[in-house]
Amino acid sequence: MLGAISDFTMNMVSIIRNIWFYPNAKANKKNDITIFIVLCVLSIIIGVCSFDGIFSILPVIITIIFTYSVWQDNNKVYRLLDLPMSIMWITYNTYCQSLFGIIAESILLILEIIAVIKIYQKK
Repeated sequence: MLGAISDFTMNMVSIIRNIWFYPNAKANKKNDITIFIVLCVLSIIIGVCSFDGIFSILPVIITIIFTYSVWQDNNKVYRLLDLPMSIMWITYNTYCQSLFGIIAESILLILEIIAVIKIYQKK
């Protein structure tokens, strides 16, 4: 695990989020704001409990941003929020010395930039 406890705990929150949001996405239903708030508060509480220096805050911030991006319905907002999240993941993976994480997020960042360019070219 590379000692990345904050990342691990935020992945657990993400699993809960995905289990909760998936049925609504499949049924084309909007997720309730209450669930969004509960997930954000849960992320913060677990983030505080797993705090291990300034870099351990990044997974918490990323989890909250991603929770917002999948909670809201605008695909453009979702794509735009992917960019700072990838940059933060690259930063965190560099701190944790996760070579695979750095490579994977760098590839995702390039693909996200292409997706954002395509969105704006359609205008």
